Amino acid sequence: MLDYKTCPRSPRYPPLPTPASFAIVIALFFEEESYMAQVLVRNLEDEVKTRLQQRARQHGHSMEEEIRDILRQALADDGLPPPRLGSRIAARFAGKGLDVDLPELRGQVPRPAELKP
Repeated sequence: MLDYKTCPRSPRYPPLPTPASFAIVIALFFEEESYMAQVLVRNLEDEVKTRLQQRARQHGHSMEEEIRDILRQALADDGLPPPRLGSRIAARFAGKGLDVDLPELRGQVPRPAELKP
């Protein structure tokens, strides 16, 4: 059990974990019926922070809101298998003008192309 009285920052919150293996700390604060999670990311490179700030500025967001959007997008399709190759090709060329189905070439012997001069 953590002793809240030993925390040098505030007697209200517990001290942060000290082992080097903790890179991300998630804290849940319960208020009435809802709760909000806070994430603290340590050892973030300056380059990454600068790029996050630039991206947030481009989208008209705060850096916090930009990070929330990135996390939401990253987890939006979590758990769904990626579409198969044929489905991806069909989606890419949908509406490009081909109105007839192409015959499948399974089981046919390959033949060289006939080129005319």
